[in-house]
Amino acid sequence: MTQIQNAIEFRNITKEFPGIKANDNVSFNIQKGTIHALIGENGAGKSTLMSILFGLYEPTSGEILVNDKKVFFKSPNDAANYGIGMVHQHFKLVKVYSNLNNIVLGSEWTKNHFIDNKTAELKIKALQDAYNLHFDLKQKSGNATVSTQQKVEIMKMLYRDNDILVFDEPTAVLTDEEIQGLLKSFLKFKEAGKTIIFISHKLNEIEQVADYATVLRHGKSIGTYDVKKTPMSQIVEAMVGTNVVATKNTASCERKDVVLELRNISTKKLQKNLNNLSLKIHKGEILAIAGVEGNGQREIEQIVSGMAAPSEGTIFLRKSDAQLAFEKAKLEKLQSKNPSKAQKYLTSLEHKSQSKNYDAQIFHDITKFSVKKRSKQNISYIPTDRHAHGLVLDYTIRENSVLRRLWDNKFAKLSIFRNKNINAHTKSIIEKYDVRGSLNGNATSRSLSGGNQQKFIVGREIEAPHDLIIVMQPTRGLDVKAINTIHDEILKEKREGKAILLISYELDEVLALADTIAVLNEGQIVALKDARQITRQEIGSYMANKKGGENGQN
Repeated sequence: MTQIQNAIEFRNITKEFPGIKANDNVSFNIQKGTIHALIGENGAGKSTLMSILFGLYEPTSGEILVNDKKVFFKSPNDAANYGIGMVHQHFKLVKVYSNLNNIVLGSEWTKNHFIDNKTAELKIKALQDAYNLHFDLKQKSGNATVSTQQKVEIMKMLYRDNDILVFDEPTAVLTDEEIQGLLKSFLKFKEAGKTIIFISHKLNEIEQVADYATVLRHGKSIGTYDVKKTPMSQIVEAMVGTNVVATKNTASCERKDVVLELRNISTKKLQKNLNNLSLKIHKGEILAIAGVEGNGQREIEQIVSGMAAPSEGTIFLRKSDAQLAFEKAKLEKLQSKNPSKAQKYLTSLEHKSQSKNYDAQIFHDITKFSVKKRSKQNISYIPTDRHAHGLVLDYTIRENSVLRRLWDNKFAKLSIFRNKNINAHTKSIIEKYDVRGSLNGNATSRSLSGGNQQKFIVGREIEAPHDLIIVMQPTRGLDVKAINTIHDEILKEKREGKAILLISYELDEVLALADTIAVLNEGQIVALKDARQITRQEIGSYMANKKGGENGQN
């Protein structure tokens, strides 16, 4: 009988931060040459535990054995010396460097005291062929897609001959096709004798490739399960404490009043240019953009949020009901008393909206509005990159809760903060969206897990007054319970008549929530369908082949 060899053994690992016990007496083993999933709710301590293994944190107590030898890592270099590499949830790349330079950084080949990139390139190309991880080595990493950036991170580990590969939420921002490619790579790594540890909330992926899964809850290890022999419902219950029923959009959509219209939008200076793109989103409608990442999703996000302006075309936003009522009453009053003044007032509305009579009375032309000005027009925005555009990481949760609304008299007046209102607002978000580790809003945003950062941003934007919400990758890095909570809130938005622009690389999410699905390919809408009249296979076909050209509303 073959003796089981452990690659990693955690013994009574505890990690405490001020006011938080992230890991609480965690003990379990990871067998050599297996794929081992680490799962649990957001804030369960998964990333903290892997950061301890990688030498980013030192445990408060407990010990780790690598290949049956006790180790104590003070830095990632110490971990690398034992063959441990890690791909973080947020990639650690120098964006102005080429993919090649990022891979060899800190481990450069030298010849006669000079850096020898040719030898390094030969080794990398051999690894690319061996593991089917092909990408352009000369491309700047900052210009690469998320999928390519991840491949660069993986190649950094393979280049250093790491045998224990740690992945933190590796499929969070990948498309279905890219996810399958990554999972196939996991199996290739396993065939080569490597040990793979991956943090994930996607149970279908765990079921597909994992040999074992360890569940953490509230910092404690609940158990380790043989995935092939354990019902997934049992693992889910261990993870969240109860069985979870997936949310599904079953309500009808009338598509009456347009809230947002993109009319003939084109761009010239963005990474992926949009080409004569037109869309309408109505009250109570969830319009989802589906497509392979890198086909214009980020550009639509930038255009609608105000971070970039189109080179051609117009963006119209429906005025709020309160503003429409005010303008209508004023116009009717002027028409009854002074028709000439009424005409001047109507002309002024046309001038402000740069549009004709009907549009001027109903819509703002927001094409040139800033992000702040759009926020004032009741647009909420959940960004793709929570670190770059969603949070100031060194600000507290409390400060970040009102960061986009400091113009609102509810939170500040005459440059004086209304702390009572801010505190109540922050507390409401934390409690409603189960944001853990926030220390009543006093923790820095940086200190929260990625999932709790995401829950906070989603809560902040949904709780802000809005008529339109831009929702980018809303459940990235969230556990099944949190995903259902967020999906429930999005469907509540629909019931309340909000217009929702959903951009997600998760086809399951698109199909579960959307009323209307727009498929994006090479910067164009190639299909625009009622969500109940298009299948996953049809969406995949449109994503892969630029056909249809249905650039208008269904």
